[in-house]
Amino acid sequence: MISVTSQNKELSYTIFEERPVPDTVGNVARDSNASIPVGTDVFNTLRYRILLQPDTNSKLFSVGNTTGILLTAARIDRESLCHFSEKCRLLVYVAIQQNNGPFFITVKVNVNVRDINDNDPQFPQASMTVPIRENSAIGVTIDITPAVDLDVSRDLDGSLVPNLIVNSQLDRETKDFYSLVIQAVDGGVQPRSGVLTLNITVEDDNDNPPVFEHSQYNVSVNETLAPRSVITSVLASDRDIGFNGEVRYRFSSRQPEENANAFGIDESTGEIMSMQDLTNLQGRTLRLIVEAVDRGAKPLKAQAVVNVYVADAVNNPPSIRLTTISGANISLVKENAKPGYVVAHFIVVDVDSGTNGIVSCSSSRGNFALQKLVENEYK
Repeated sequence: MISVTSQNKELSYTIFEERPVPDTVGNVARDSNASIPVGTDVFNTLRYRILLQPDTNSKLFSVGNTTGILLTAARIDRESLCHFSEKCRLLVYVAIQQNNGPFFITVKVNVNVRDINDNDPQFPQASMTVPIRENSAIGVTIDITPAVDLDVSRDLDGSLVPNLIVNSQLDRETKDFYSLVIQAVDGGVQPRSGVLTLNITVEDDNDNPPVFEHSQYNVSVNETLAPRSVITSVLASDRDIGFNGEVRYRFSSRQPEENANAFGIDESTGEIMSMQDLTNLQGRTLRLIVEAVDRGAKPLKAQAVVNVYVADAVNNPPSIRLTTISGANISLVKENAKPGYVVAHFIVVDVDSGTNGIVSCSSSRGNFALQKLVENEYK
């Protein structure tokens, strides 16, 4: 018992919660001064009982029938009786009645229950997962579900929300998971605590472009290669995940149309294939610009060069493009024409390359001679 007041048949007692049952609350017989109006002889015949009135806490208490001592009859748990209230006052009425006599009064008893630090701070769950985007600005805060302490005056009523603060740059590709232990400590003389395991997953941003395995690819094919034959494949990887890391392949739009028409690329596999007959391209090197593009909301891309050399595989006969000086189908020469008079001009065309494309010309007629002007051009 901490303090007792008595006035107009109303008593107040103060007890601590969670005391062993039964625990003495107070002496109603003495503190109600019931002996004054009846005298000592009648006082010794008085009987005491709890009045079971509505809106009272009568079931939590008992009173000695002849002693008038008020006791706890059940566990007194302040948190369940007065949830988060600063004051916890229980009400019980005690009837004092003369045994076989006319004397009868009721005493209103207020029992103030004081808190003890008997509850740990508790988070709603033992662990929780919080997602946060990589490249989040330093200083960004994320609210964490707070801990609650059922005791009073411990500064943990759930109204204070702890914040997770980003203190440094996050990079999912370097580290995509963090695990922290958050401890909540109350303000008791002998503090109690609770813990929360906070799992932080770093979500991906599209901050990495695809990277080709090689910046340049060189491949040689024969001019006789059948259309839709695979000639090579390119490969690019992306450190991001999900759509941000999915790579698709295509040709750059900024290259000769002839190159793009001659070859095609599978957007999923990166396989490059011929799309037409390559005879007219033999002996040439075609420069293809290949792009790898991810599927992020704002796609990033990379480029690589594929050099395709079309080798000469068939020795085609040369052709002669003849032009007569007279402009007729045949060359007309006067019988008195002087030696060196030009009667015709021609160009030799050979679609082959390399040694197959080297042409030499000669004449079997002694009256005429060939004179080379430039490569493959004669008079």
